[in-house]
Amino acid sequence: MHNLMQDIPLRVSRIIDHAATYHARRRVLGRSVEGPIVESDWAGIRDRALRVSQALAAMGIGRGDVVGTVAPVGELGEL
Repeated sequence: MHNLMQDIPLRVSRIIDHAATYHARRRVLGRSVEGPIVESDWAGIRDRALRVSQALAAMGIGRGDVVGTVAPVGELGEL
């Protein structure tokens, strides 16, 4: 969907791509389900997101399919 402020859709993937392109090594902090604070950067987050996307595609899951999660696995939800 396009709005009046920009000519491209605003998607989470575009935000992550922008952050990884312009702020690749900027520190990103989160908390694991076990409680400790974990650290990554935007390039690492984009890399993990692409791996998840490729894994889902390999399982036959495509655009428009619904995917749910029960809980993150490992550090920052990594597969």
